[in-house]
Amino acid sequence: MERLTDFFKACSDETRIRLLMLLSVQDFCVCELVVLLGLPQPKISKHLRRLKEFGLVKTKREDNYVLYSLVIEDEALKRMLAIVDENLEEYAILKEDRARIKDRRLLREEYHKTIRS
Repeated sequence: MERLTDFFKACSDETRIRLLMLLSVQDFCVCELVVLLGLPQPKISKHLRRLKEFGLVKTKREDNYVLYSLVIEDEALKRMLAIVDENLEEYAILKEDRARIKDRRLLREEYHKTIRS
């Protein structure tokens, strides 16, 4: 029951829902998520930390980046995310987030351009 409660707590915030839906597609580093969501890095990091505390994401190192990936083993929770995914047309912001996914290298370049200016 705790996993279900934690899942719904995680979904009680729009930013965390957006993160979960993006991470259901592939893994991302914080800088890529900043570009995709158009939100400040500290806000993204705070919500990723919460998702990690809930046991919904894990991290792994890739060169100079820490990648976040979804780690949901409960089949009922996976189905809930799949239902949202199947109905993206109903959720404009989630659909827009998904449409912004590009080549990983381009996302990272875009992020580094913004922090230099």
